[in-house]
Amino acid sequence: MKYSHRITFVFFVIFFSFHSRSNSQNNSFIEYINYNPEQFNSSTNQFIQYKTTDSGTLQYCFAILGKLPDFLNDSAQFQLNIPGFITNQTIEPMDYQFTNDSNYTYSGKFVNAEGWFTAISEGKTKSMLVHAPPYYMQFYPLKADTTLCIKFSDNPVGRPACDIGESENSASNEDEPQFGCANSVCASVIKILLLITPEAETKLPDRNQIPGLVKQWTENINTAFRNSLIPHRIETVVDYYNFTNYSEEGYITEDVINLRSSPQVNQIRNDNKADLLFLITNQNYKTFLGHVVNEVVDPNRAMGIIEVSYIDAPDYTYAHELGHLFEAHHQRKTGGSPPDPQDCAFAWKTSTNQYTIMNSGQRPYIMHYSDLFAKYNSSIPTGNDINNNAGKIRTSGCTVASHRSENNLQVSLLGSFISCGSYFLRTFIRQPDLGFIGQPPYTYVWERSITGDFSDAIQIGIGPNINYDPCLVSGVRYHFVRVRVTSLTDGYSTMVSRKIKCFNCPNAQAHAEERNTKGSLISLDQLNGIIFENPDLIHSYTIFAVDGRRIEEWNKGITRISEFNSIPIGIYICHIIYKNGKYQTLKFYHE
Repeated sequence: MKYSHRITFVFFVIFFSFHSRSNSQNNSFIEYINYNPEQFNSSTNQFIQYKTTDSGTLQYCFAILGKLPDFLNDSAQFQLNIPGFITNQTIEPMDYQFTNDSNYTYSGKFVNAEGWFTAISEGKTKSMLVHAPPYYMQFYPLKADTTLCIKFSDNPVGRPACDIGESENSASNEDEPQFGCANSVCASVIKILLLITPEAETKLPDRNQIPGLVKQWTENINTAFRNSLIPHRIETVVDYYNFTNYSEEGYITEDVINLRSSPQVNQIRNDNKADLLFLITNQNYKTFLGHVVNEVVDPNRAMGIIEVSYIDAPDYTYAHELGHLFEAHHQRKTGGSPPDPQDCAFAWKTSTNQYTIMNSGQRPYIMHYSDLFAKYNSSIPTGNDINNNAGKIRTSGCTVASHRSENNLQVSLLGSFISCGSYFLRTFIRQPDLGFIGQPPYTYVWERSITGDFSDAIQIGIGPNINYDPCLVSGVRYHFVRVRVTSLTDGYSTMVSRKIKCFNCPNAQAHAEERNTKGSLISLDQLNGIIFENPDLIHSYTIFAVDGRRIEEWNKGITRISEFNSIPIGIYICHIIYKNGKYQTLKFYHE
């Protein structure tokens, strides 16, 4: 559960955001109400409105940060500057899903400092959220020609860190069947439907801006998944519905049960093929920011309610309530029960007095679900072998993703770390229903990129799975790998990428930097001998310089490399891709 108090101000009130979150501290969303100066503390919150007369300048606020997405093209790493807030802060990418300049998501973490950053582009909508404790900076698209930049504080709330209200275990006499977690870890895509009521819609931008804002909320949850070593990802879709079957007493738990039993709501969910559903409302439940009633993995009870004013930062009600539908808990004693108000357990408290997302009674929050191995800021534990909400989400994710069949092709990645510097990367496919595009069989093309937008893409493999050693490509630097999956039946294509790097394991850096030593390289003649031992087995090969620049590529017939006199004298790397999906990376010199 979660508490919050309400702050109002001129023309706008900031919006930000469980099983239950109670309400006593509130940073409210956009409301068209009068300014109350007694309720506004300018020392902790700054609200800046940028308005222009040209609707094509929605990015005005983003001029503070530099042009988007151009700043992402410098090896996917950049310096963040916001006057009066952040100066020359290096951002290292955690994830970059790039389709084009109008469709991408980017998340990064601060280097040598606490903080993180997400940016999205969805058509003409761009949105950002920067967290530099104890402040957030939100770049938020409003109606028409206005972008709102908001700086707000994330001050701790003075209340017990773990408090379970009676409502959490009451208002429902339903049975509690336990849907057990899967035994094996997989990777999948969970589709979530946000069903927005007319009252909640008044707190949001125009409908053409809402998908971009929802994409920002989604990316923040996916950031928490990655931080917590959860291989799944979520996709969010939006629909609109005038839900009216609220309880007379105003109990959110009863409203969740009414939501589950609504034929109209279930039909909308089925039409959208949504695994989970949340009603976004403006009921002002007073004691709760959101609720799902039961912490179970159950396709028939995979619904909840969230107050529109608390969906995202700093309360993260969407991320919190979502966790409950994977059986993640607020707090439990060892063994799972009974509840103990003094035991924060699964909702872990770090040594810096910050809390993982499933904590029910205290903020500030870190973008983590509690886990034994996933550390905050690379050093602070976020859980242990008992308090492991991330483990619950990992093991139940593919079950949740199967609550509903699909009307689109979904692709996800899972990488296993084999040895120092080496990965086994696997694709997971969820096929769409018959009659929808993206039908099997499929082709798979793997590429790597330094920039993240794959303008410098080099093919590294074909087939559903590959072995990949990033230390042979770019030393200890991070880069990106993606797989593009294409239907041979109808030509539909989709792709997913992930960040990857050469870990600084023993001898890894020396192994990656040995390119400068001629004795460790093969000659061009030796390379020709390797290639032409079995030419029928080779799909293609690519030659690139040691800095990653593509030099030449051959994929239609194999010709001896030595016949291409255009290759200057120097040291090169050759990627050989075989028809069985395997690949080989060789370093050679030409003189």
